[in-house]
Amino acid sequence: MADQLHHPPVTSVTPDWLRHRFASGASAEEFLASLPDTGARIAELESLVDLDPAGSPFARLDRDMNVLAIVEGWCRDSQDGTAVLLRLVRSGASRCTVRFFLRSENPDLMAAYRKDGRYDSIPVLLFLDAEGNEIGRYIERPDEVTAIYQRHRAELAERHPEFAPADAAPKSFPEPVRDRLRAEMLALRERDRRTTNGYIITALEALAGRVASPIGSAT
Repeated sequence: MADQLHHPPVTSVTPDWLRHRFASGASAEEFLASLPDTGARIAELESLVDLDPAGSPFARLDRDMNVLAIVEGWCRDSQDGTAVLLRLVRSGASRCTVRFFLRSENPDLMAAYRKDGRYDSIPVLLFLDAEGNEIGRYIERPDEVTAIYQRHRAELAERHPEFAPADAAPKSFPEPVRDRLRAEMLALRERDRRTTNGYIITALEALAGRVASPIGSAT
C-alpha cells in the first residue's frame, strides 16, 4: 500500500545503524500477537501459500540473512507479503531471521526506503546480511501483481458502470458504491491469490537466492 505522509529527514543509513536497528524489531511471534486478531488472518493467508520447500533458496542459505520488515497489520499488501515471507522462512530457512517494524511508529526508518523517493509504500522487506549490508529489497508488491489488480479494476468498471472509470480510486465514490467496489475488488483478489502469491514467492526467492547455494550443492 502506498501513501504520501509527513516524515522526518532521512536517517543516514549505514550497515552498523541497520544492524543495531534490526535488533530492536519485533519477532514474528511478537508482531502477530500484537494484532487485533492475534495474527489469525496472516496465518490463514500463510496456509494458502503453495511452494516447494526443498527447492527454495531460503533452504539453501550460505550464510545468515536478516529481513527487516516495515509493515502495518491492517494493510493487505503487508499481510500478503508477510504471509509469503513467513511461509518461506518456516519452510526450512533456519539461517533467516525476520524483525518487524510498524510504519506509523518508525517514520525515520520508512523515510529511508520510500518507493520512488515519494511514497511510503508497505511492506518494505529489506534483506540484510549479518553485518547490516543490504542484499536487496522488496517494496509493496511485484509489478506483475499490480498489473493483475489493475485488470481487476478494469473488469469491474466494465461489468458495473457505477464503478467507472477504472482509474478512479474507491475513496472517490459515495459510501454505498465505495463499499461494494471494495468488496468486489477483494473477491477478485482472493480469486487470483494463487497467481499473485506465485509472483511474490518469485520476488522474495530471487533476493534470498543472492546468498544461497546452487541447487544440488552442499551447504
